[in-house]
Amino acid sequence: SSITFFWNFNQRSTSATKHTRDVDNRQSDLQPSLETAVRLALALVYYFRLPEIEDGGCSPHTAGRKAFERLMDALLPPNQRQGLLGFRQFVDQQVESFVSRDNFEIPPGIALNQAVRENIFAMVACFSMKMPLGVIGAPGSSKTLSFHIIRDNLRGQHSPREFCRQFHAVDPFPYQCSEFTTSSEVESILERALERERQYERLGSKSRCLVFLDEAGLPNERKMELKVLHPYLDNAKVAFVAISNVQFDDANRNRMLTVLRSVASLEDLVVLAKGCLGISSNDSVWLDNAVRGLCKGYLKVIKIHSNHFHYRDLVYVCRCLNRRTPSGANCSLNPHSLLRALEENMNGLDEAEFRDVVDIFFQAISAVTLDNFAVPPAADFRDAFDTIRQSLQRSHRDQERCSPELMPRYKLIIDPSEDNSAVRLLFDLGVLAPEVQARGGQGTHVFTMSDFDTDCSDLRCAEMVSRIKVCMERGQTILLVNTERIHGSLYDLLNLQFRKLTGLEGGEERVFANLAIGAQTYPCPVHPEFMCIVHLSQRLLPRTPAPFLSRFEKFVLSTNQFVKLTVRQLSTPDQQLAEAVEVRARSFVEFIGRSNFYGFSESTLSSIIMSRVSLDSSNHQIADRSAKHSVSGFDWRSMFCQDDQGLGNEGKVAFCVRSVCAQLLQLVPPEVVIVKLRNVRTRDFYYQNYFGCNEHFKLDSFLDGLLNRDESRHPICFKHILFARTNNSVLGLTSAQCFPPWIARDLVVKICDRDNFESQVAFEQSLNDFVQSDGQRVMLMVVATRDCSPGHRNLLRQLVDRHADIANAVRGASNRRAKYFVMLFHFPAQDLLARPCHPAIFLRGWEFNFFDVKAHDNGIDMASLAKRLTRSVDSGDRPESEKSDELIREDSNRILSGESDCTGLKKYGNDMLWEFLLRARLTMPENCVVWEDPLISDLQAIYDDGCRPAVRMDALQKALEPLDVLGRFGQAFFTGRERRYAVNRLLETSAQLVEGRDRVRVGFIETLWARVRGDYVQFINSALQRLCSDFVLPSLIRLIRTTSGEGFVDSYVDEILSAIELPTVGSHDAPQNSPFIGLKCDLGFVPKLPVFGALHQSITRAWDAMPSGGDQARETE
Repeated sequence: SSITFFWNFNQRSTSATKHTRDVDNRQSDLQPSLETAVRLALALVYYFRLPEIEDGGCSPHTAGRKAFERLMDALLPPNQRQGLLGFRQFVDQQVESFVSRDNFEIPPGIALNQAVRENIFAMVACFSMKMPLGVIGAPGSSKTLSFHIIRDNLRGQHSPREFCRQFHAVDPFPYQCSEFTTSSEVESILERALERERQYERLGSKSRCLVFLDEAGLPNERKMELKVLHPYLDNAKVAFVAISNVQFDDANRNRMLTVLRSVASLEDLVVLAKGCLGISSNDSVWLDNAVRGLCKGYLKVIKIHSNHFHYRDLVYVCRCLNRRTPSGANCSLNPHSLLRALEENMNGLDEAEFRDVVDIFFQAISAVTLDNFAVPPAADFRDAFDTIRQSLQRSHRDQERCSPELMPRYKLIIDPSEDNSAVRLLFDLGVLAPEVQARGGQGTHVFTMSDFDTDCSDLRCAEMVSRIKVCMERGQTILLVNTERIHGSLYDLLNLQFRKLTGLEGGEERVFANLAIGAQTYPCPVHPEFMCIVHLSQRLLPRTPAPFLSRFEKFVLSTNQFVKLTVRQLSTPDQQLAEAVEVRARSFVEFIGRSNFYGFSESTLSSIIMSRVSLDSSNHQIADRSAKHSVSGFDWRSMFCQDDQGLGNEGKVAFCVRSVCAQLLQLVPPEVVIVKLRNVRTRDFYYQNYFGCNEHFKLDSFLDGLLNRDESRHPICFKHILFARTNNSVLGLTSAQCFPPWIARDLVVKICDRDNFESQVAFEQSLNDFVQSDGQRVMLMVVATRDCSPGHRNLLRQLVDRHADIANAVRGASNRRAKYFVMLFHFPAQDLLARPCHPAIFLRGWEFNFFDVKAHDNGIDMASLAKRLTRSVDSGDRPESEKSDELIREDSNRILSGESDCTGLKKYGNDMLWEFLLRARLTMPENCVVWEDPLISDLQAIYDDGCRPAVRMDALQKALEPLDVLGRFGQAFFTGRERRYAVNRLLETSAQLVEGRDRVRVGFIETLWARVRGDYVQFINSALQRLCSDFVLPSLIRLIRTTSGEGFVDSYVDEILSAIELPTVGSHDAPQNSPFIGLKCDLGFVPKLPVFGALHQSITRAWDAMPSGGDQARETE
């Protein structure tokens, strides 16, 4: 088929002077021959699909083009009819003759290099033969551009060149592939093209359909979405062209011809650069050498950053230099203009890497031109914020005066953070106009997509593309955040592949770009002032398709960059103070361990320091809106309440460091605080700040503190993010009824998952209802991080920011009370081993805390006990002070007696009594006369195994109630000598959690309670065993019911406690309790009773007090 096509084409072109050219300055025309057709057919079918030898993708077992050229020169040696040209020279000559500006209308600024010529040549030939074609090459290798040139030139009799009128008119059926492409969409576009092709054949039309698959390498190969192509490629009933950045699979590649665009040569890049610059080789020798040096520098850069830069970046560097040239003047390449072109088109790197890129380009140009083409001074380099701001301003000016081919690219913001900090900085610094709150308003239109089911549907994607279309037509600025699902619809727009169309009325010329919605593609008008900005997380950069990245000017915006720019504007003393605080705070982070800070990122510390800086500048406004100070400088006084009189510089640094570290410490779990700070000299300050001044255990106490906050000192709406490990307590937070009534009346709880909200609109409605309500003041949003992506969490935060601003505005207008937004991010602890949690960046009034949400109704307030026991942690074995003992004793008495917000030991003590009675086996002597005493006869049921358990339980509770032995035992366990054991258990549990030796990572409090519970149960069982054996309990009850025997009870309880041996701390073995407790009951108990001992002492004292007389008299007395 190929031989026939080229034979017929040569015959038709024999008389066409457009196709003939001189060979070696001779005017003899190349005569059509079979050999010419064979050579071109071999080139189209075999030669173009081979890689160049220098291509890194060419394996040792794969022959390249050089080997094929040698083979063809041997089989078809050069002859006089072919001009004595080798195979490659002959093919290049024919392709150049075929694709020229005389034969095709080429837009200005487009260079006809080897890539463009081969692509157009192969596409026209395969289109004419209805032979499937695949074009494979790196981004920027003119694949899509070649198709657009064919589409605009092959229009039958309406073609702009006589040469193109001999071919059929192209009726394009484009389809934009993406990661979300489905086989049904591909089949739909092919079926529509086949139906149209049949109509053309029935009507005898000179038009022919061409199916064009753009970026066909993006669909998931594992899903085999392109397998549907097989029958259509085999039948070849319609022309087909697919372009891709990667090789097709073997099944598809064997069914089509292939043109492989390998690594471009230096000469090809020079031709490309000159075409984009609009210069020729005759303009200037120095400029020609400078362009060659520019291309050499580019080849060095892409070897280092092969996944970041592509051919399109070099193209737009040259176009940027062309735009900066005054109209009518020759292009001038100077250091300043080149630096500005590199800042806008070869960026997207951190500061050090970009400086290296600049050095490579300038050194390459200097080496070729032999001039001192020096890098401009550091003062000429712009920061990222100024670069993006000036680039946006210049883009609007250039779009008005430049042709579509020379328009600057759209912008890609690379965000190193995980919470979209770059987006907030764009608005806070005035780089972008304020966000539009309603459709049709003026400003920046922000488009975001959530993980809610409705928002992931095709209908929602089509709706968003439709809204973008309206912004395109009106010339508005759009910002795309977390919109990966619709990027495939915008590829043609982002590639700046515009078509010029003249309107019927008035002859106004407008530019159009294709927008794809599923299998449909629609041309949409593009206003010259339209600007598209895409936000991309740096985490997603490695897996972002290269064709997408190459379409943008790339910039990295981070909080750290803004902090550096802010600090530079401070006075010298303030700069030194801020730098010293940052250095010491980073050493504190390394001491605690970065992994122990939940949500810690590279911008966390910078954001805290930035909140202490207040600038009064029109160029740089403070991003933290919660800052109260408008005076320029480092606001170190806001870090503490001490009087600053007499403080030197070292004192300021110490106080600032302590304040920053205390704020950082709120991100650390309690077990880490206990272990890491145990031997720190200032541990008392951090313990008091962490456990005393801030809440990390009780969510209801935290919310109650918000509701009772002094609003006169906190005038703005507060937003909090709480990090928590997933446990039953967190999963049980489903409504406000889970909290005490005085909190529930002001609280609204929302579970932010797909089951509770169908779409982003529904979630926004709940936020709006909360803002407009008069009674609700706190909104708690529970978010399971495992079930939602980082982009979804950032969207929720963005919506909260928007409605928090509305709440502040409403409050200022109606004098309402403040609203509080609390987001609880919970995640399984084991997830931290594989991925970090949500970053903690203190911007726009957000505050962050780690929360160890305790389990409900466990009987003992372990959270409060943990706080009090922490006071006993010291660096050695020194005894605690009396004051510490008294505080812990008072707190323990309050907690154990049920006066706190927990239930005390009463509920949990009943469970232990049941367990004790079910395991106890009491044996009584026969004919025991003890129960004949009416004072203790009601206790007989305790020792009678034949009684029902409920009766025995009731009797035991009545007996223990006046003694309050459970309270006494509990106080002894947590406040007596056993308190040191409890403190050691606290330290042991914390150390095991920190070191990862404990696999039960459900939370510090729950893990601590699981450890203490077993020891506590064993302790109580041992005490009850000694209390109930040998009829001690009836004797004590009889003593209390007859006389005031509290002193005897206390002494015997102390005796019981002193006889109990606690398990060894550090042992992981469970207490070895026998299934039954055997209690011996006989008359041997009498000498052991405290009553017997007291009576014996009384008799002894009376005997000793009697006057010495006869023994008989004394005995009688």
